[in-house]
Amino acid sequence: MSFNYTYFKGPLIYSGTFETACFTIGTVINALLFIFNWTRPRRTVTSLLFTIINAVDFIISALLFPVILSVWNESDPMCYNAFWFRETWCFIWQVFARLSVFLIGTQSILRTRALVRPFSIPVSKRALLAVIGIFTAVTAGIQTVRFYYKVYTVYSPRMHRSMMIMSQLQEKIGYRHPISLITLGLMNLTGFMFPFMPICISCVVAVWFLRRETRPIHRAATKTILILTIVYIVFNLPLFLDGVNEVMVTISIILNKEKDLAIIDWWEFIDKEEGNFLIYVWISLTLGNVCVAANSSLNGIVFFCRTTAFREWLILEIEGCLKKLHPQIVVGDAVTPTPPAARIVANEAREASPNIVAQSQL
Repeated sequence: MSFNYTYFKGPLIYSGTFETACFTIGTVINALLFIFNWTRPRRTVTSLLFTIINAVDFIISALLFPVILSVWNESDPMCYNAFWFRETWCFIWQVFARLSVFLIGTQSILRTRALVRPFSIPVSKRALLAVIGIFTAVTAGIQTVRFYYKVYTVYSPRMHRSMMIMSQLQEKIGYRHPISLITLGLMNLTGFMFPFMPICISCVVAVWFLRRETRPIHRAATKTILILTIVYIVFNLPLFLDGVNEVMVTISIILNKEKDLAIIDWWEFIDKEEGNFLIYVWISLTLGNVCVAANSSLNGIVFFCRTTAFREWLILEIEGCLKKLHPQIVVGDAVTPTPPAARIVANEAREASPNIVAQSQL
């Protein structure tokens, strides 16, 4: 059956516009933030966590490039014609999308711990890396189950990217087989459900302590984490609800219910009216593409707006590049020298960012 691009043109243009904007903004800002955090002389647990977040968000934003190529070429597979590319892209997308959510959750929990118990033993960098490594290994392991059963991804013109169809894996193993149920459950739990509730609780705690906090630096640090948490909640609430819906389907299978316990039965919704299928496509594109892409790019924007030291560093780097091209920048009759690097050090001493506050609280 051929793909009717004209019928899906509306939702595809909507998705493609968001994806292009997120790719452009997300790759540039997250790459600069990664370089900034990586090259800082004093690396705390929080700055290390921010460095990893920037790297993961950069990868997610960069992965949008083949998606953009496809959507603006009338959903032609383009890069996805190659089998190895389809499988590799889908694997990385699934793992890093989940890792991005987990990192924001870790960040929120660490900040909440610092607010509630400011004099507790700091979390070591080694412990942080171990936790992130274990989660990444578990997530990657879940994604490799389909390779063992030789269930591969397909290119979806509607989503203009490669996808794993979970129902194919269930059919291959058996809908009620323990491995099938465990895989489906873990994919939803490690995806967008597991971190959601702790992050929401951390957000409430941060708001409560923000009202009581009087120190400017600590208030600024808490506000930054709070903004990142709110961004996460806004863009992951739909994914959380979708995950709950999938878990209810799994429970229905386990209990052998004649009718699904799911909040929404998508197949029933699609069959009810002719126009519902197009609505389903709009929802699928929002959940599967736009929410993940927007979250990664907005994380970078929040860091850019809230971290004064980063903006100072960026200005110095730009001025340094201009100085190499033009050794003397003349303003009127005077020669304006490039500001000294000490300006960053002085600014970091009063920097109201979580990287600095974390030295005493995390």
